[in-house]
Amino acid sequence: MIPSEVASRINSLFVAAIGLFLLLAFVSFHPADLSLLSSEPNVPLHNISGVVGAWLAFLSRGGFGWISLVVPLVCGVWAVQLWRGQFTGARWITRTIAGGTLMTSLAILAALGVSDPTGQARVGGIVGYLGTWAGRHYLGSVGTALLAACVACLSWCLVADQMSLPRRLVQSLRRLRQLISAWWSPSTPMSLPASSETRSANLPEAPAKAAAQEERMASAAMEASQGERLVHASAQPWPQS
Repeated sequence: MIPSEVASRINSLFVAAIGLFLLLAFVSFHPADLSLLSSEPNVPLHNISGVVGAWLAFLSRGGFGWISLVVPLVCGVWAVQLWRGQFTGARWITRTIAGGTLMTSLAILAALGVSDPTGQARVGGIVGYLGTWAGRHYLGSVGTALLAACVACLSWCLVADQMSLPRRLVQSLRRLRQLISAWWSPSTPMSLPASSETRSANLPEAPAKAAAQEERMASAAMEASQGERLVHASAQPWPQS
């Protein structure tokens, strides 16, 4: 029986080979390689990956445009995780769906940056063109961009199995909010928990304050008694000669 570590290494090489095959197919795509797109197809094919690569590149580039290059990138990420033993194979379906969502959102973002419909179809494919048209109609350009960016970030976290990134983002936003609130109201200093040294240094202050108060009370009583003696002395009659 093959050990799990060796099986992960073999799967890693297999996924890396698939990503390299797709990368070469997408980069070397030429429309004239397919008889469906040209009356005089190229002989031999310009696509490095052959007929299979030419058809895969045609479907991917037609559907998602240049965003189809994300597929080899995802394959590379999965290959590295498999090699390190960090890939959880029980989430294949979730990762595949998240990968499709990631490509869709990125295609829409790429097509939003182009005003020409032909350029939108070239950059984001049919998915990017239709998503941009529908998004601008219902949400506007800004709303579509924000929604696509949020979906892309969440999809990448699922694809790359980096669920700690949203928690880190939330913590960073909280720190940023605290800094902004402290800068906006400088008159209210930020309350920090007192350390043990500060608390120990503040302990003798209470007895000292009590002793000072007792001294003030004693001095006030002494002055009051002296004032009473003076009044009593002034009230006595003068001796007659």
